[in-house]
Amino acid sequence: MNPSRNLAESYVPAGSPGCNHRLYSHAVQFYFDDQVLVRFTSEFVATALLAGDGAVILATNEHQHAVAEQLYRRDIDVAAYIERGLFVALDANEALSECLSSGSADFSRFRQRVSRVLAGVNAAATIADPRAMVFGELVSLLWERRDCAALLALEDVWENLAQEFSFTLFCGYSIKEFCEGGAEDIFLKVCNKHSTIVPPDQYSTDESERRILTASARPQATC
Repeated sequence: MNPSRNLAESYVPAGSPGCNHRLYSHAVQFYFDDQVLVRFTSEFVATALLAGDGAVILATNEHQHAVAEQLYRRDIDVAAYIERGLFVALDANEALSECLSSGSADFSRFRQRVSRVLAGVNAAATIADPRAMVFGELVSLLWERRDCAALLALEDVWENLAQEFSFTLFCGYSIKEFCEGGAEDIFLKVCNKHSTIVPPDQYSTDESERRILTASARPQATC
């Protein structure tokens, strides 16, 4: 994958056909403003639910509440979708604690739990050939801890799950976490784990923007 090509992709306008999760397989959203992440996540979730697909969000409580609020503003009865098994919200911080409970990252129980959730929402879907829409930010929480090995291992877990279940994965990473010097290589490794990359709405500083864009213009990621 050429990171520079993906980073140059246009930002998907809210409410556009581009918010159809079925157009993607494994996308990553880099964001500066949390509201940008919330807006796009809620657009993808809304599009999936209204089309008859299920949706799963693995997010912090703050982002869960913000997405639910956006959905209610669109007159989407979140409680009804939850009751029907079409919408599942998982606590990313709780999942993080579980995965690190043994002192090192262990995603075995996480994989089992997510497998049950994916099977459930696809079974509840009212559309032929169901494909769940999944948003996850556990990877971003791992990078906040600077646990590069664990976040890359988790990205691999998701790729393996995609061999068993039909879903689109939309990952969220705060660009602020990549603005420190020396973070360029892990930024490129994250890019290489995704088929679609949505560039951030802004950067913390002009210098951080220059460093990240210079890194992403390399012919290949250094990993």
